[in-house]
Order: sequence, then C-alpha cells, then structure tokens
Amino acid sequence: VFIGESAFSGCDGKAFTRVTIPDSVSVGGRGAFGKCSSITNVSLGRGLTEVPAYCFTDCVRLTEIGIPTNVVFLGEGAFYNCVGLQYVDLNNVERVGEKAFFAESASVLEFIVFGENLKEIGAGAFANSSKLTEIEVHCSHFSSFEAAFPNVDLDKVTLYASDDVMKSWNSYNVEPLEEKPEEDDGRLLLCVEIGLVVMFVIIGFVSLRMRTRSD
Repeated sequence: VFIGESAFSGCDGKAFTRVTIPDSVSVGGRGAFGKCSSITNVSLGRGLTEVPAYCFTDCVRLTEIGIPTNVVFLGEGAFYNCVGLQYVDLNNVERVGEKAFFAESASVLEFIVFGENLKEIGAGAFANSSKLTEIEVHCSHFSSFEAAFPNVDLDKVTLYASDDVMKSWNSYNVEPLEEKPEEDDGRLLLCVEIGLVVMFVIIGFVSLRMRTRSD
C-alpha cells in the first residue's frame, strides 16, 4: 500500500525494465524509482492520486508511461530528465509541478495532451523539449503556460484545440481539433445493415436456383 522514499533508487540492472504499480498502492515516496536507468515502461495504479516529486528522475530510457484517470497531480521533477518520452498524455491531470518533464539535454518529446481540467504547469516543466511539434488542448489558456517551455520555440508548435477553448489560444499557432462526427457511426451501421440484407438476398436467390435445378 506504500512505497517509501528512494525505495528503488539506482536499481539499474538489465532485468529491471518495467514498473507496474498495483491499485493497492495509494502513496508513493519521493525519488522512489530515481536513476533507474534501465526502465522503459511505467504503469501507475488506480490507487494513486499523484506522482511524487522526482519519483522517476533520470529514467533516461523510459519511453512509455501510463497515467490513470485518478492521478491529478505530478510533483516537482516527477519525470525529470526522462529524455526518451515521445508522447505524454495529461488528459486528467489538474496540476503539473516545476520541472516535471525537464530535460537536461534535448528530449525526443513530440506530442502532449492537456486535458480539460489542467489549470497549472510549473516553471520549466517541459524545458528543452526542442522536438515538440504538437499539443492537443482541451483546457482554457492559463498564465503559467509559456514559463513551462523554456528553450522551446512555441511558434513552431501547433496547438490543436477543441471548439470550446479555441478562442483562448488565439495568440498561438492554433488549429481546430477535428473530431469524428457522431453521425459517422450511424452511417457505418447503415452500411453494415444494407450489406447484410444484400448478402441474405443473394443467399436466398442461390438457394432457390439450386432447388429449382434439383426439381
């Protein structure tokens, strides 16, 4: 139910490549998996509501993190210098601490999702993410946004915003987030139904011809 401070810090053996925190864990300690340089995949349990400070700092080979819907806060430096992450989904996160994804050298981060509940990102949270090209935003613009991206040319980053928040991002390179219309599902269902009707008609016709020939 509890992972202590620096519990696995420095465990960088070749076999220690994946971390799956079970739902029973409700509290994690500061720096619990810091400097575990062989970790490539992290899956957080539903019992957590936050990722503690510097929990995964210097996990330089980390390429995939699963953040469940109940996690609403990422502590300071939570994924500090995790330079191997290409994609970060903050769909349900409300606050991100300072230097949460700070990269000491250029990271490979290309795409971020900001959920509708995101209200604050700490200074330097995405520093040196020079390869960042897209951010999907579902929240309104907030004052701490630019301070989170030092050494990142935001003029070269495209923001894809949902209709209800798009106006608040007008000062940036913003594009509408194209969502698949709901009627598409209805059209697909109609096509399937028509296809089934045609198939049964053909089957019935073939069956009738075979019976006629046998008579």
